[in-house]
Amino acid sequence: MAAQDIIQSLIFRHGQSQEMRMPVELGTHFVDVDERSDEELLLFAQKFAAFVKFYPKDPSKPVGDWTGFFPADLAEIRAALKNNNGDVPPHLALFISFLKLYQEGAQKNINRFTGSHLDFYFSEVLRLTKKPAVPDKAHVVLELKKNADPISIGAKDIFSAGKDETKVELIYAPTGETVINSAKIDQLSSFYYDKSGHGTVRYAPVANSSDGMGGKLIGDEPKWQPFGSIKNPAAEIGFAIAAPVLRMQEGTRKVNLSLTLSNVDGTLINDARLKGAFDLYLTGEKSWIGPYVAEPTFKDNVMSFSITVPASEKAIVDYDVSIHGYRYTTASPVIQLLLKTGLSPDSLGYSDFEGIKIQKARITVEVSDVTSLSLEGDQGILNPKKPFTPFGAAPTKGSTFLVGYSEALSKKLTELSIGVNWKNAPSNFNSYYSGYGETVSNNSFTADVAFSYRDNGKYQQSSVHLFESGNASNPHNFVFTPGALPFHIFYPMGLKVLSLRQTETLWSKRFLRELAIFSPVLVNTPAVVNPGKGFVRFTLNHSFFHAEYPKKTVEKILEYSKQVGNTPAYVALNEPYTPVVQNISLSYKATSDEVSINSLSLDDFTNDEIQFFQVAYLGQIQEHSYQRNLFSFLVDKSVSLMPEYKNEGELLIGFTDLKAGDSVSVLFQVAEGSEDPELDQVAVDWAVLCDNYWKPMAKGEVVLDTTNKLLRSGIIQFVIPHDATTVNSLMPVGRIWIRASVKKNVNAVCQLVSVMTNALEVQFSDQHNDPNHLALPLEKNKIAKLKNGNASVKTVAQPYASFGGKQSETSPAYYTRGSERLRHKNRSITAWDYERMVLEAFPEVQKVKCIPHAKFIPGLNRYCWLAPGNVVLVVVPNLANKNAVDPLSPKVNGDTISRITEFINNHCGMQVKVKVKNPAYQKMQLDLKVKFHEGYEFNFYSEKLKEQIRQYLSPWAYSTGKDITFGGKIYKSVLLDFVEEVDYVDFIEDFYLYSISELTGKSNDLDEVQPETPDTILVSDQTHVIREIY
Repeated sequence: MAAQDIIQSLIFRHGQSQEMRMPVELGTHFVDVDERSDEELLLFAQKFAAFVKFYPKDPSKPVGDWTGFFPADLAEIRAALKNNNGDVPPHLALFISFLKLYQEGAQKNINRFTGSHLDFYFSEVLRLTKKPAVPDKAHVVLELKKNADPISIGAKDIFSAGKDETKVELIYAPTGETVINSAKIDQLSSFYYDKSGHGTVRYAPVANSSDGMGGKLIGDEPKWQPFGSIKNPAAEIGFAIAAPVLRMQEGTRKVNLSLTLSNVDGTLINDARLKGAFDLYLTGEKSWIGPYVAEPTFKDNVMSFSITVPASEKAIVDYDVSIHGYRYTTASPVIQLLLKTGLSPDSLGYSDFEGIKIQKARITVEVSDVTSLSLEGDQGILNPKKPFTPFGAAPTKGSTFLVGYSEALSKKLTELSIGVNWKNAPSNFNSYYSGYGETVSNNSFTADVAFSYRDNGKYQQSSVHLFESGNASNPHNFVFTPGALPFHIFYPMGLKVLSLRQTETLWSKRFLRELAIFSPVLVNTPAVVNPGKGFVRFTLNHSFFHAEYPKKTVEKILEYSKQVGNTPAYVALNEPYTPVVQNISLSYKATSDEVSINSLSLDDFTNDEIQFFQVAYLGQIQEHSYQRNLFSFLVDKSVSLMPEYKNEGELLIGFTDLKAGDSVSVLFQVAEGSEDPELDQVAVDWAVLCDNYWKPMAKGEVVLDTTNKLLRSGIIQFVIPHDATTVNSLMPVGRIWIRASVKKNVNAVCQLVSVMTNALEVQFSDQHNDPNHLALPLEKNKIAKLKNGNASVKTVAQPYASFGGKQSETSPAYYTRGSERLRHKNRSITAWDYERMVLEAFPEVQKVKCIPHAKFIPGLNRYCWLAPGNVVLVVVPNLANKNAVDPLSPKVNGDTISRITEFINNHCGMQVKVKVKNPAYQKMQLDLKVKFHEGYEFNFYSEKLKEQIRQYLSPWAYSTGKDITFGGKIYKSVLLDFVEEVDYVDFIEDFYLYSISELTGKSNDLDEVQPETPDTILVSDQTHVIREIY
């Protein structure tokens, strides 16, 4: 047989359904020993009477037969049986009563023979027994009274669910021991990494809401995405630097941030793409200042950002959580860079920065035109807002003038300049003092300048000119350039203590406690170091001739008086110039240390010149390789420029009233069947937040998980490790945070309905209850109390119906199972074996089709139908799944698929590779023009016609009596006849039939459609194109 013929035969094989498992021929009364009715029995007696002689008196002399005692024909028999008037002859009435008793007694016993034979064969010969009833289970949630101590709930504690129909109390007992405490879930948040385009990090602060932002959930069973979705808003993602050098009260302020990076792809990161990629903010007096668009550069692995804050902007001040929000663990000003999203298809996204590591960071600032200065002279404090005499009214050698600006002098200065406008200064001192008999120039007046700045930096310069050489009346700028200081020659332990105290982490507190044992004096290190005022001191080297002026004037007058003859008019000496400053301003340039972020040194970590932070979606974290090296569970000790997100989705659960070392039992109620079963099952990893880092939870910390990776409702019990922390900057404080994460395919996990603490599983304990109790699940809220009571328990709730209960096996099911077992012998060999075993073990599966020699080829993303040693099982669910993504394409949920796979692998040959999957749905779409009869408006009836077409092509989606089928063909002519027969359709034109599949896409117009592959089912498309004929 050719390969295509084999595939065609597989295509048209229908598989088996639940209805096919119980043929009527296997019924115990399909063929009875005595199948006669009362009518047939009476007719038999009437005919048999002709062969029985009647002996009225003499037993040796018969007189006729007994036919006269019975009705003459069938009509009279029926009339006698239906007669309710009481006028039936007594002997006939007595005989009819006898027949009734025969039917209820002997006939029934005779007809039990086939059933008894089956029972004997199955139970005595084969030793098969009926499956006993399976008790149902339920989830119960307890709440303790205020301030109650934790309690243990175990087998001794039983719960009451009221009484059954026979008035016997329903008792449920815990399936294990559970510790109940006061823990509550205070916050549910989620994160989703949208990798489309250049990548966007999305988040839902309120995960259990319709929009992730707190919107109300709707529906009878409101559900939500636990791992976020593409519909969630983009999160604030970026990084920040805290640095004292950013304290800048006024003036025009320029900031340059330089970052030395590694692992940068130069084809992605360049000046052009960096421009506008970030919004920059600075901590201001009343709020954040910004956003600013920086001028970026990237060269030789150094990324730089430069911004200018205008003089009109308020001061840049220290970070204050009450003003600026966020959770930065610093007391310095902060510059924050937040990545913009969705600007254009070519703009940078989060994906472009993945893997980039930061090595070093430095900030330089340039401040100009500062006027709020502290000024002092020998006579006292000077007012810079008015003209003043810096060296006094009669300056002499040694007179001093102090210019104070602690902001500048508390930094590492690379340049300091002071600009002055001298009031009424002569342009040329040589001519101004020409009568004094002294050699004077504009450069004659100098001062020695000295000042101190950060880290014991000292600057001295002698003979600094006070005036411009060319024109002394021009504004003059004093420029001082201190030399570069070494990087922290000595960093005192007291400052390290201050820096560690700010981090607010558990490890730093332990470090400080140990340090206090050996150096108790460090415990009282002041929280704030006052840098002091600091001044630039000008010491005058030369007087302005105020002391000489009187003497010089007298000398000149005497000299003039001795002159005789025609002498020129007397010219008085110019009064000595008293330096007066009209206005003064200060400018400076300063830098921070270039701090290594990738260092393992405590000095680098505690160097407050630079603190590096990552801005994550719900908080911030100070990052440094020294800190990362302290945590053994962190494999990568290097620091990323951006927060690292290696998962596609995360669910973050915040617990209050829970501490390290406690346990918590959490109920995850899922919307079963809401996952995408076409996606491969994914692992759900659990972690707990420890000092801002997510520590994977070990097996001993996730002690119970009945959710099958969040594919079904169940309970997970956690034991919180001792290094878990409640004070974190990465997440809101006051909570223990547990994270569930999925690396990819978040839609392979069910949506959630609710998450509750202090949950336990209870199981029905039979007290000779009504067996019909297990026919239906126990309604929610039926379990409402502890039968034996507990003073610590405030409430008992059963939020959802019970599950898993089954009545004892019925005889038809027993016979069906037994006959199937005889054939497959609990081994999967033939296609029939696979199908029947799955149908028996999984009653929620409606249909199964086994395709032998079939294999999925991942690289080609398709199936090979001629691959010996492989089996594909195509399963169709019960068609009443209310959480189905598409009711026209029903799919078995991931939990069931995983359980079927495990089941079959335990019953098939070791060499066989089994793949369990949902059907491939090949959709049919009609495209036509239609004219409705007069009086039928197009908008409404076109939609009605679409619905009727969907029902015709997929009747099983609308009626429980219809079966979904594999194989088969759909003819366009049949569909055309169907549409033409619709009562409101007048006529149609341009009738087209299309096939749509994932394998071949949308076809051309077809006359008939058949499945393309053996795993395919033909279904209606959701949409059909119907156009109006005008």
